[in-house]
Amino acid sequence: MESHCLMTRIRRSARAFQRKDRGFLKFCFFYDDSRLLLQIHTKDGQDYTLNPAGKTNFYQKLRYLVQKNHIDILASDVYISKGRSFRSIQQCPESNKFNFYGDGISFSGYRWIHRARLNLHNLNGNGPRKKPDGKYRIEEEKQCRRCGFKNETLNHVLCHCFVAHGRDMTRRHNAIINRIIPLIPKRKNVELLLDKTTKSSNKSRPDIVRIDHALKRVTIIDVTCPFELENDSLSIAAKRKIQKYSNEAAIFSQQGYKVYNGSFIIGVLGSWYQGNQAALNALDISRKRQKHLTTTIVGEVIENSKTIFWRHILGDKYQLTNNVYSGTVID
Repeated sequence: MESHCLMTRIRRSARAFQRKDRGFLKFCFFYDDSRLLLQIHTKDGQDYTLNPAGKTNFYQKLRYLVQKNHIDILASDVYISKGRSFRSIQQCPESNKFNFYGDGISFSGYRWIHRARLNLHNLNGNGPRKKPDGKYRIEEEKQCRRCGFKNETLNHVLCHCFVAHGRDMTRRHNAIINRIIPLIPKRKNVELLLDKTTKSSNKSRPDIVRIDHALKRVTIIDVTCPFELENDSLSIAAKRKIQKYSNEAAIFSQQGYKVYNGSFIIGVLGSWYQGNQAALNALDISRKRQKHLTTTIVGEVIENSKTIFWRHILGDKYQLTNNVYSGTVID
């Protein structure tokens, strides 16, 4: 229970915000003609004077400045071990919709994902350089506990530790496809190929191929879940998938079809790729269903990534459960 008076708590909060590592250069209350005002000076050189008398505008502006200040600190070099995934996450608001709606994600997944996006989970590769006894860790102590890879990082655990989690990664990939397939409308003269070859020379198997024989249109979509290392990680993965199936697209074009060769990209930490909407439009999925799919599919990926992580840490002690947290499909 708080034992201090209101003004004491206000002064304490003002002193905390004015610290150099908190972002604000100046954060103090002052009187002007018997009016109590708040003066804020940010690092980008902007000065703000807020009047607490106007409660709505005061709290809205103060909340905006505090949130912007926290984002600027996170983007700076103050936190050495901070995650870099937020550069991809902040590009599309759909990556954070589960914060408001909660579709497709459990409470444990909600707690796990925020620590994962900030790279705060304890792994051999991203721990402190010094041990509690003051000695530096050797390279052998950074190895993966499952496959022996030289550096156990979150990227390795969620995307590259195939020896231990290959089946779980496939399950995460298939969970995305299983969300998309029921939303594709069934029409006459439309053929749907799922994980099948398209009679090309390289015998690749795209995840989804929709062939409209009446309109002479072909849609090639392949799903992948890259790790959000940089702000262009998702776009690089999309270009790689398009290049992979360029041969199939060329064969259909020679047969007189109008071809859409695209990809559906979801980061393993729930980043939504901006080009996904074009892929869903090419599959003739309605806007109403797309809106619902966005929140549920991000939560689905987060839940599967959480399962991979905890199975990596706990092994067989971690019990797999069905994802009962996702919403129902809108008809």
